[in-house]
Amino acid sequence: MVSGLVLIPTIKLWPQPLEDMCAAPGSKTSQLLEVLNLPANPKDREPIGAVVANDSDNKRAYMLVHQLRRINSPALFVTNCDAQFFPLIRSKEHPTEGVFDRVLCDVPCSGDGTSRKNPGVWKTWNALNACGLHALQLSIALKGASLTRVGGYLCYSTCSMNPIENESVVAELLRASEGSLELVDKRCDLPGLVARPGMSTWKVLSEDMSRRQLKDKMKKNNAKMLARRREWEEKNKKENEITADSKQSGMGDEDMEDTEKASDTDGESRVPITSAYKPTSFDSVELKKMAKLAGLNEYTSFDEVPMTMQKRIRRSCFPPTDEEAANFNLKLCMRILPHDMNTGGFFVALLKKVAPMSPRARKTFQQLENELEEYKESPESEGEPKSKRAKVDQMAVANENDAKGKEAGESKQQSTDREESSSTTPGNVKKHYLSDKDGNKHPTLGRDDFIPLSKDIFEPLKEYYGLSSNSFDANQYMGRACGDSKVLYFITKTIRKLIDDGLQTRVTVVTSGVKGFVRNNKECDVGFRLSQEGVHFVAPHMTKRKIGIDLEDFEKCLQTETIQLETFSDEFASKARALSMGSFVVYLNGFEDDYIKKFVVVMWRCRSDAVNCLVNKAELNGMKSKVRSVMGKA
Repeated sequence: MVSGLVLIPTIKLWPQPLEDMCAAPGSKTSQLLEVLNLPANPKDREPIGAVVANDSDNKRAYMLVHQLRRINSPALFVTNCDAQFFPLIRSKEHPTEGVFDRVLCDVPCSGDGTSRKNPGVWKTWNALNACGLHALQLSIALKGASLTRVGGYLCYSTCSMNPIENESVVAELLRASEGSLELVDKRCDLPGLVARPGMSTWKVLSEDMSRRQLKDKMKKNNAKMLARRREWEEKNKKENEITADSKQSGMGDEDMEDTEKASDTDGESRVPITSAYKPTSFDSVELKKMAKLAGLNEYTSFDEVPMTMQKRIRRSCFPPTDEEAANFNLKLCMRILPHDMNTGGFFVALLKKVAPMSPRARKTFQQLENELEEYKESPESEGEPKSKRAKVDQMAVANENDAKGKEAGESKQQSTDREESSSTTPGNVKKHYLSDKDGNKHPTLGRDDFIPLSKDIFEPLKEYYGLSSNSFDANQYMGRACGDSKVLYFITKTIRKLIDDGLQTRVTVVTSGVKGFVRNNKECDVGFRLSQEGVHFVAPHMTKRKIGIDLEDFEKCLQTETIQLETFSDEFASKARALSMGSFVVYLNGFEDDYIKKFVVVMWRCRSDAVNCLVNKAELNGMKSKVRSVMGKA
């Protein structure tokens, strides 16, 4: 089950288009797609807008695709890129700003808000590591703010209750934007939600060393290691007969005793709080004693933080000044505590970009991004490949040069020519390869760029299926750059614009759109047949090979085996017999233009007097249930 709290960022955002920067495993992205799939008006034949779902981990990105397959939306564009380095697609109205109407930053966090369903989180939880995540969270939020257009919204959320991961990130965003961003209160849109206001002040507590460093230290000074050191010292005594050497060995024993004492002291300082100290109350004095016994140090200002820890505990971790707190209105953030609604803990903040960022604010953003990029101590940063960073940096520089060229007076035609050559020329598209044990390279599946299709492909299809020239747009169908296209993918106009703007040349594209046509594996008048996955977006444009049938005939079509035409009504049988061998469409009368209900089925006209249903068994069962449900209510 998925907690209802994951729906809060979805309700607070309306995707047109939207960028989900840390999308996997896909619960919030699913909700966003379901909202986006709803038609804006009854005459719409496809979704308006797009959801760009990104995740830095390749395996999680493919898991995201699997989770979103059930929604079957052409408005999805899944990418694989580090959110901190997601490329900036610039707005025409404001060349220094992004183009996304909504950006969701559900960032990686310590996860202490999930302790009710996952108590094991405390086994690895560490205050210093939570401080270390602050840099990663801030860098993603800064990038998200840059991607948001003027008038758009940025939603920042975590499943942590730690203000250093929550309000401190929001405060630094507001501080760096210098008035371009402001917090928005959306509680009125969420009746029944119990949400407490955000915090304006908090304590900064941290251990002297991370859990990994502490574990290494304890490992070096445990009883087994100390016994080995004594054994080595004794062996060294026997081998050396000189008195001076023996004395030196004795000094080694004294040093060992000191080490043992130090180790024992460390162990005593970290005994469980309940066994060492039982507080009489929960006032500030008692809480400080408990924190001290737990190995936590309190820092009231950044100047008190040791130099060796200032990369982890940054200046932005500390609460804002009284004047800043009054301007930031951090109380508009939403803190959902577990015991208020019997849920997990969650933090949500919604920010609106009210104005373009000033040159000084953009410079501040860039400086912060550069500082955060140099930060390498967190586990997320340590595992980042250097080649990937270098590649993204080069692309960012190229994009910056393009923007400067436009601002310097570059002609519109020159800009268009360059964009077309970089985004649509087959020789410039990326191809991804994997090497086998012999060193031979093979193209990987699902990781090639989308490319425009030749007009020669669609002319036979238009004639065969009677695709209307007035409504059918062939530019919304694209193939993959892995040789001859076996699948023609249908995408929304918004995604096609993002591709033409060069987004896929700077990130790895995992998938997008739905299958509209699939290459035939049998001899037929045309090379492609209709695909059930996207037929509800093709059928409204068809004037040939499309048959409307009643409920009885429609239910007979929903079978896995070959169906004889004599079992159908005379009207349907006569229309089907008039068709040549190949794919055709049947739809339930009254639902031909309703792409939400999806009462459209792809059939195959056989050589004999029979037809086949080109729908997998799982989808057939779902469609049968939907027919019973809808028709039962009618």
